[in-house]
Amino acid sequence: MQLPEYESQRLERSPLVLVAAQISFEEVGREVTHAQARSFQRLMGDGDWTQLQSAPLMSATMTPAGTVTEPNRQAYRLATSDGGWGLLMNPDSVAVETRSYTSWPDFRAVLETLIAAVAEVFDPATELRLGLRYIDQIPLPDGYADWSKLVHESLLGLTADDRFGGSVLASDQRVMLQLDEDVRSVLRHGLLPAAEEGTLGQYLLDFDVFREHRPFSAESAIQGADKLHHFVGRLFMACVTPELYAWLKG
Repeated sequence: MQLPEYESQRLERSPLVLVAAQISFEEVGREVTHAQARSFQRLMGDGDWTQLQSAPLMSATMTPAGTVTEPNRQAYRLATSDGGWGLLMNPDSVAVETRSYTSWPDFRAVLETLIAAVAEVFDPATELRLGLRYIDQIPLPDGYADWSKLVHESLLGLTADDRFGGSVLASDQRVMLQLDEDVRSVLRHGLLPAAEEGTLGQYLLDFDVFREHRPFSAESAIQGADKLHHFVGRLFMACVTPELYAWLKG
């Protein structure tokens, strides 16, 4: 792929609404114990990650005789005292998310601590999936009547087709991309419905970039996260025009 280069920098008008990371591994037990959850909390820094709650996993299986409900399995949620960050511990995965994203170095520092905690508390043998997700909701800037100068034309589809005369109220497209031999991405994009009549809503760019199936090591996982983040940035630059990027920079 011939994606634009990307240099990480803060955007004055950042459209990010959610950033998340997940590492999945072989099931290391039927459930997460309270002792494991407390150990994880201490490693994350229990002075900041103060909210620990049980989060039972519920599942059901369809059989010829009907639905069979499986016994609940224990998992735990962990959150910071200000509610800006959340973390979910399952027997086969750990995920962290924030709606208060500031920069990749800040997010990476949390992720590096999380990966080290995974290594110590769960000691998995296999990294089944490592993924980053960035969700942007871009508002139409003042002075623009449509997205034609803001989002790359290859994404706009019917939205940019004059025959439809601005009649497209919303769109939702998903594309699977092979970014290199190890990394793939699911790109979801489209026009979000307008909150009020007469407005053109927001444009969604949702990047889920991931790699799969390799021996687990904390060093490899954080290096892999750096690579995934760089691909997210390059994909973002490929989707927006220089004009929109300049506006987002402020």
